[in-house]
Amino acid sequence: MKKLLLLAGCLSSFGVSEATNTTDTDKQALAGFYIGLGINYTHTENKIDGYGPYDPSGLPRNGARDYVISRTKTDKFGGTIAAGYGTFFDDFYVGAEVALDINKHRKISSTYVCAPLTPTYNSKIKGVVPCFCVRFGKYTECFNSLFYAKLGMAKISSEFQETGKTSTDFYIPDVRKLSKFTPFVAIGIERRVGAVNLRLEGDYKFSIKNNDKSITHNQYSAKVKNRLSAATVRIVCTYTFR
Repeated sequence: MKKLLLLAGCLSSFGVSEATNTTDTDKQALAGFYIGLGINYTHTENKIDGYGPYDPSGLPRNGARDYVISRTKTDKFGGTIAAGYGTFFDDFYVGAEVALDINKHRKISSTYVCAPLTPTYNSKIKGVVPCFCVRFGKYTECFNSLFYAKLGMAKISSEFQETGKTSTDFYIPDVRKLSKFTPFVAIGIERRVGAVNLRLEGDYKFSIKNNDKSITHNQYSAKVKNRLSAATVRIVCTYTFR
């Protein structure tokens, strides 16, 4: 009986040791310099608001009022390139990363009936979004995965153009460009799969806005607020250099 108990203890100890070695190997495979490729799905909103005595769909009005000039919502698949470095302190992970999301440029036109012309507004959301961030998290042995968060800055851009025009310059052709770095937050999970690491993450980029310019109608003018925001879900496969 003692021999059986001793044998069972040895086998149990061997199993725990083997599992621990596998966990350590998987964890260390997430540390170091890495590069990655992936796919992303991005939702972007670009809203143009006006405030003044007239709106694009009618004649001048007495008193100031709010109105929506254009609202562009797009959902697109694209590619992601990432590179970075990370290390572990016990089970806690700290790293830094630069990435580039690449989507097709999205352009949407909207037309308003407004005598004596029907002006057209073109809203274009730029599809190249560079970003840099810090990444931190904790490795959990029960899932053999790294749960992490990201904090950083991303650059999102758009263009808005009015194309309607009359001899009295009812609408002055103008391109309003909006391009700024904005903070973003993300959460994700990453684990070792074969010779590579796979991660799933989602982020939200805080909206940027611009109130610089106005559109004019004869002697009237109206301020324009241009707001742009984006959110992305991505799957990335990375390779760590050992």
